Amino acid sequence: MGGKPENRKPAFPAYEIILVLSPGDEAKSRLLWHSEEDVWHPREGSFTLRIFVPGGDFEGLRIVEKSNWNGRGLVCPRSTFPKAKVRPEFSRTGVYVLTGPEEEGGQLKVYIGEGDPNGPRLEQHYAKKDFWTTCSFLQVKTNI
Repeated sequence: MGGKPENRKPAFPAYEIILVLSPGDEAKSRLLWHSEEDVWHPREGSFTLRIFVPGGDFEGLRIVEKSNWNGRGLVCPRSTFPKAKVRPEFSRTGVYVLTGPEEEGGQLKVYIGEGDPNGPRLEQHYAKKDFWTTCSFLQVKTNI
């Protein structure tokens, strides 16, 4: 008992990254399970971004939360959407942005929409809109 806590990975393949941003500073990041050794105090005006990577793939689904904000952002590559859509975040209301390359000219094509809930609406776009490679959406964390 007592002593230093064990540094070990969680039993499931998920990562959580904490970014604390201060005005004028570069972002400092750390993996949560190593955070006991990486303690420091941010300046006034700082805030924390919490990026949760549920599948353990930093290129896959990412869930982003900002300290002192009742919202949540999600970034979901099209390739991971079929697995990700069962998560509870997809059953909430929100505003989403689909992005992908245009066929000609290399410009970014953007589609903005809303879903109540997001999941069924995004399933329609998955089936009918081929251009998008990434879906990003914002939602409140709690039902109002």
